[in-house]
Amino acid sequence: MDTPLPEPITLLPERSQLLGLALEAARMVAWTWDPRTNRVETLGDLAGIYGVAAVEYAERGFELIHPDDRARHREIVDQASASGQAYQSQFRVTRPDNGQVIWIEERGQPVMDAEGQLIRLAGIVMDVSERMQAEAALRAAKSELERTFANLEQAVLVLEPASRTVLAANPAVARIFGYHPQELLGRDTRRLFVSAEAHAHTWEALNAALDRDGNFQIETDMRRRNGEVFRAEISASQILDEAGQRRAVVGIMRDISLRRQAEVALIRARQLTERAAERTERLQRVTAALTSALTAGEVNDVFLTQSAAALGASASAIYLLADDGQSLFMVGSRGYPEAVRASVQRLWLDGNTPGALVFQTRQALWLRSASEFNTRFPALQANRDVSRNEALAIIPLLLDEHGLGVLALSFAEPREFEPEDRDLLLTLAGQCAQALERARLYEAERQARAESEAARQRLAVLAEASASLVGSLDVQATLQTITQLILPELGDYCLIYSLAADGQITLAASAHARPEKAGWLTEMARLYQPSLTEPRSVLSRVLRTGQPVVVPEIPAQPPRPAGEAGVLWDSVARLGVASVLGVPMLVRGRVIGAIMLTMSDSGRRYSAHDLPLVEELAGRAALALDNASLYASAQRLNADLEQRVQARTAELRLSEHRLAEAQHLAHLGSWHWDIQTNVISWSDELFRIYGLEKESGGVNYERYLACIHPDERETVRANVSRAVQTHQPFAYDHRIVRPDGSVRILHAQGQVIEDDHGQLVALAGTGQDITERKLIEEEINQSREQLRRLSAHLENAREDERARMAREIHDELGGMLTGLKMDLAQMRRAMDTPEARVLEKLDNFSQSIDQTVQTVRRIASELRPSILDDFGLAAAMEWQLGEFQRRSGLECVWTGSADSLELPPEAAIAIYRVFQESLTNIARHAQATRVLAQVSASDGRLVLRVSDDGRGITAEEALGKKSLGLTGMRERISLLGGQVKLEGKAGQGTTVVVELPLNA
Repeated sequence: MDTPLPEPITLLPERSQLLGLALEAARMVAWTWDPRTNRVETLGDLAGIYGVAAVEYAERGFELIHPDDRARHREIVDQASASGQAYQSQFRVTRPDNGQVIWIEERGQPVMDAEGQLIRLAGIVMDVSERMQAEAALRAAKSELERTFANLEQAVLVLEPASRTVLAANPAVARIFGYHPQELLGRDTRRLFVSAEAHAHTWEALNAALDRDGNFQIETDMRRRNGEVFRAEISASQILDEAGQRRAVVGIMRDISLRRQAEVALIRARQLTERAAERTERLQRVTAALTSALTAGEVNDVFLTQSAAALGASASAIYLLADDGQSLFMVGSRGYPEAVRASVQRLWLDGNTPGALVFQTRQALWLRSASEFNTRFPALQANRDVSRNEALAIIPLLLDEHGLGVLALSFAEPREFEPEDRDLLLTLAGQCAQALERARLYEAERQARAESEAARQRLAVLAEASASLVGSLDVQATLQTITQLILPELGDYCLIYSLAADGQITLAASAHARPEKAGWLTEMARLYQPSLTEPRSVLSRVLRTGQPVVVPEIPAQPPRPAGEAGVLWDSVARLGVASVLGVPMLVRGRVIGAIMLTMSDSGRRYSAHDLPLVEELAGRAALALDNASLYASAQRLNADLEQRVQARTAELRLSEHRLAEAQHLAHLGSWHWDIQTNVISWSDELFRIYGLEKESGGVNYERYLACIHPDERETVRANVSRAVQTHQPFAYDHRIVRPDGSVRILHAQGQVIEDDHGQLVALAGTGQDITERKLIEEEINQSREQLRRLSAHLENAREDERARMAREIHDELGGMLTGLKMDLAQMRRAMDTPEARVLEKLDNFSQSIDQTVQTVRRIASELRPSILDDFGLAAAMEWQLGEFQRRSGLECVWTGSADSLELPPEAAIAIYRVFQESLTNIARHAQATRVLAQVSASDGRLVLRVSDDGRGITAEEALGKKSLGLTGMRERISLLGGQVKLEGKAGQGTTVVVELPLNA
């Protein structure tokens, strides 16, 4: 609307003054507007609200309204003027005098005539800035309150005090009680308590406390949704209305289970500490006896003796859980009559025996007399009468709540088991369980070490086998290589038999680990005529079934027969047969022979663990023999073909037929390419290899290239072009794609044909399908990688076990020995005037303890040097070099430029073990006088060099069969992406160089 000049509203002076004061107090202005005269009248402090005089307000009108609110407000006014309805609008105004933005609320009422035409618009405007600010602050406070309520760690419930129902709940209720907050709304809180009585009692105490001082706090048991009971602390306060009446109760619940458990554990620990002082001397004797006990048998002997002596028991026994998990088996006993031992050697867990009861309940059993025993176990009274024992204590052997077995102690006289006695026996049983577990871990470590060494040896043998057999095409040479790989590591003597298609068995090779017995082996092989029909023959069984056979122990030889059989019996007796291992040689699922290994006087025996390595060797040997056989067959056929080219046409046809058969057998096809006519001739086998029909048309160079795998087409084209240009033979492997989409791998071989003038006229060659061979090679590589990962896993397991054993030996034995040393010193001070002999004994005892401490420290350091974990790799290697200098007497020099090496634990221990192995090799073989060790880090790589001035390692020694330590070093570093190099010259020493990425 236009903005006319404002005029004051006409009122009586007294009323006008009073109304003006009221409007000013309320920060309001009354106004009227006559649309016919465009006249505005105002009453109130307009300038105090808008910051402009009435005249300026009349001139500017809607321009004073904030641009974002101007159009909306005008639309509201226009709609009200048209409809005659009252309106209300809020908008912002920017005061021209100070730039302050204020909120205005305007209320207006249109006045219409009888025809519905607007004759006047009246209303008021008021400053509502303070109210708007208060509402915004209220909204912010409400949002902050809701956010705080939602983020509280404690469960918060707002409760209606009369019905005790939930009005509101925060998200922490779900974490503590397991209920979603919505599930509790409008519900009674009874389900959160362990019982209705507890719920009622808590509310009674809450109401009383709130009536008294307005605050409430209690500890009680509560229940989660899953039924679990936990200890909770409840705090509550009340919300009052204007009349001071309780409107709501706010409850805060905290889970204090862990705190209560910690308090109980602290009290228990204090009690145990007080009683532990009385048992220290007895336990120290057991601990001292366990110092040298490493095996389960040694641990049993210590505890059977020491536990019986601790309380004067007349007999003792240890039972462990049998492998079947159904019974307890006696692993050792002292003092029980043989008749009793025989009857209780095994205790079935489902039987009514004291040992089974204790093992199943995990609770010790204390029987004070024979009568009490007979009352509990009347069926066993006969054993008690034979043993003539009275009291009996059976304690479970537990390790982390896992039952290992039970410890039984019998006493000749009735006995009351005091709490101190029970605590002592329980502690002894705990030590027994831990010692048995340490013994088991020790045996496991030894087993893991043996398996790791066996895996490393297998890897070395298989690597050597692959390198030796991969290029061999001579059958006899291949067989000789196989026997050299097998003996003497895998047997005392070896026989390799071949099996023809007609079932004929032929001795292909034989060898003895001891050359002086080779003649006896040859004689036995000559006398023995194998047959597939022999029912008791290991060789016959292997060849018939195609499955390996292991005979761990050969039974005693029958009496010597007469005749020729007796001569064979004499030959076998001279060689000796103690254990036999037979493995078939398979090619494409067909048995072509067998490897027979025999142990005689070496004392070793075969087991299933020997099978994987021998089977791998047999597979490689079979593949090598097959390749050699195929190659020899192809060579023979090629020679025969060359002879028959010069013979009659009939012989040529026969030769071609045989060549086709040989090519089909060997998956080998031939081809001839006439360069001038671009015509390529393929043999029938080559058509079969490429999956093409011979009648489908001729073959040219372009069609040949179309059969090549797209990824290798350019490589093949380049090889052929190079041969055409250089007139040199060529050979390469490539893939082809058959029409059915299958992919095969071919070995192509060819040569150029020139005329008398040296001009190229043709190319000729062969293509052999080597897909199966490539697959076998890939399986071999995968097997090698699996063995390498297994070796790494076993190495890591061994390092973890070393570290754990080092910590236990250092912490437990070291602490016990230190306690003995302190007790000995205290005993010496307690003596007034000890005799010289006693003093000498005490001094010797103290020196023995010191030596034992040093031994414990040395063993712990050898298992896992703590300096490696505490100070890093460089410090550990420098310390190790110092120890080596002290033990060997050699001059050792350390130079290091990488004091702060940050390597992963597995990389650090690998470098450290290689460093140890290098120093060990120097001590054993180098005959050196000086050692130089240097470590440096640059360009993202760690470099370790260990040099000596000894005799120098030769290439044969570095690659020999006995260099398993060097092989282990290489494998360990290669798994981390590094490499190990040996540099040695005769008389000039040896240098071991280890390079490893710092991010390994």
